[in-house]
Amino acid sequence: MKSPFFLFSQEDVSWLLQRSKRKAIDFDCVLAILPGIDLSGLRNLPTLQNVEIFRLEEMLEKLQLTQYAISERASELSLEILKIDNERPNFEFWGVDFRPALLNNLALALHNSIAFEMLFEMLCAEGLDSAACFMPNGKFALVERLDIRVMLRPSLTLVPHLMYLCKANEVKFKGERRSELFLAAVENAARNFLLWSYKSAILFRRSVQWWRKPKASPQNEAPERKVVLVLIRAATELTSIQPVLTRMRKEGGPNFVLLVDDLLKNPDATKAVSETTHQWLNVHQFSNPIEVIFQALRVPIILKLEKAFSRKSQIPVSRKNKSLSNFFLERKIFSSTLKTATATLSELTIFSRQISAAIQFFQPHCILTMDMVDRWAAVVGTVGAQFKVPTLILQNTALDKIRYPLPLATDHMIVANSSIRDVLIKSGANPDRLHATGLPSYAASTEMGTKRLRLLSSELACSPLVDQSFKILVATQPFVQSFDYNGQMIEDLARVIQKHKNIEIIIKPHPRELNGAYEKRCSVLVQAGYRVKISSGTFEMALGEADLVLSRTSTAIQKALLGGVPSIAYLRDYPREIVDRLDYLSTAAVFKHETPEELGEFINIFARPRGRLEVLENFSRNRMVYLGGDVAGSVDATSAALGLIQRLVKAGGHVPI
Repeated sequence: MKSPFFLFSQEDVSWLLQRSKRKAIDFDCVLAILPGIDLSGLRNLPTLQNVEIFRLEEMLEKLQLTQYAISERASELSLEILKIDNERPNFEFWGVDFRPALLNNLALALHNSIAFEMLFEMLCAEGLDSAACFMPNGKFALVERLDIRVMLRPSLTLVPHLMYLCKANEVKFKGERRSELFLAAVENAARNFLLWSYKSAILFRRSVQWWRKPKASPQNEAPERKVVLVLIRAATELTSIQPVLTRMRKEGGPNFVLLVDDLLKNPDATKAVSETTHQWLNVHQFSNPIEVIFQALRVPIILKLEKAFSRKSQIPVSRKNKSLSNFFLERKIFSSTLKTATATLSELTIFSRQISAAIQFFQPHCILTMDMVDRWAAVVGTVGAQFKVPTLILQNTALDKIRYPLPLATDHMIVANSSIRDVLIKSGANPDRLHATGLPSYAASTEMGTKRLRLLSSELACSPLVDQSFKILVATQPFVQSFDYNGQMIEDLARVIQKHKNIEIIIKPHPRELNGAYEKRCSVLVQAGYRVKISSGTFEMALGEADLVLSRTSTAIQKALLGGVPSIAYLRDYPREIVDRLDYLSTAAVFKHETPEELGEFINIFARPRGRLEVLENFSRNRMVYLGGDVAGSVDATSAALGLIQRLVKAGGHVPI
């Protein structure tokens, strides 16, 4: 790998195919630098038969470069960029410093670039001579939100980075410009404007509810009972906190009010909360349309007037750290990076003012959120501290085992197990403020799963398995990458069960996927003779009728594990280290397959009566080992969560109890 050709998008693959047909091959390998780029078209090209072709996942595994190692450097760099001192721009508005809220998202935006830099350093150590790529028409811009593919131009970030690395390491750079209809920089600017307009329009529309703000707080109606504000941003969050709310109401604990702030994309929290009998309000009732417009326009203007992106933002050369990426500490690069990092400040300022208004209205004694390591929890923690209101995070979903620049954004956090707690402590969180008492929603699922397996075992013991038909629940995921991982999984499953006429496929789309995303694929399979349907209900409803669950790495696998249903993690084209980063994948209770052949062999075993019995026995045994740790908590998780809330309410203030 002396002379690689780097690809930064799926579009680059098409361009390289055309180039290889009309120009001589002057590179010895092809490297895709972003995950999920499909290189199958290149592998079949005769002119590239003697050229090594690597996906990013393959290259990282070959060089033994882990996501944790990448996240460590990205975390350090984001902390350095947003460091508080006189040489940095000021991100404090109305007494709230938004720098903590920007940290984790900035590290995420930098992650791919840092992975590329570390990979390049390793290639240099092996004797890299030259590097080639297609060049965009435009200057550097840190491009984020790779899940939104409209006018997405990641090459604006990675190509300038490659040019810098080549110059710094004395590697020959060979850039080729393509004829494009629009300048990449113009497309990126238009994309940023569309995203800003889209967010502002939704916030404006939602704030029309301001006139519905309640006239009195529950504190006025029952002053002897304390008030807990519970922030809900997704239907899954309501499911996570539901056992605590039920117990709180049953035992006459503190009053609670659900404060709903729906996701901008694929909102489902309002619908879920509306179907309950809980008292709830929309957070946008604490702002009005004029204020939304004012803040959306004011924040960018203030940042520009304060010269936040001027040359004064440059980190002095003398302070550059060799362990960090010097590329992002260059004057113009640093300024552009800050511009991307602060792109959400308008939303965050509006949200902080809404939370502040809600605190002033309800006078709560505790605020509970389930946002974990995202920017919204950081705003809740910062505003809560400002008003001396204790804040608490309840882990809502799986947490990747990587390094976080801001591992704990609130006073306290309840996590699923000691493994997650150790990850956050390793990132710098205070151990005294992390509580590995398990998650309340796990307890009910685990109990139901154990009962399900006992009932199934007793039925199978009494009568042999005669009916060999079964249902496979396919749980999809909303991938950022352009490659269709869900489609590949469904196609591979269809191919391996072709001879089995007694298997039904149930496709359960992720809530954040587009409606109708799998209807065409489903109809094609039905026409081909398969028994396929799409589940429109909750995952729990679909799980109730499934005999087997198939997914990539979704938390649906963990839900199936707790719920007593065997599950398969289909890891084709995935880096092997993913198993170590998610605790529910590392257990032997989850069956892991990397090829269609392995998947087909497992399905054949499960389709036979004796084979299915063996699978269920192994699953049940390994599941108990998994649950024998502290996954569900060593004490009753609901009681532990409620006890912590009551102690926070009693203690008052934001100082850790």
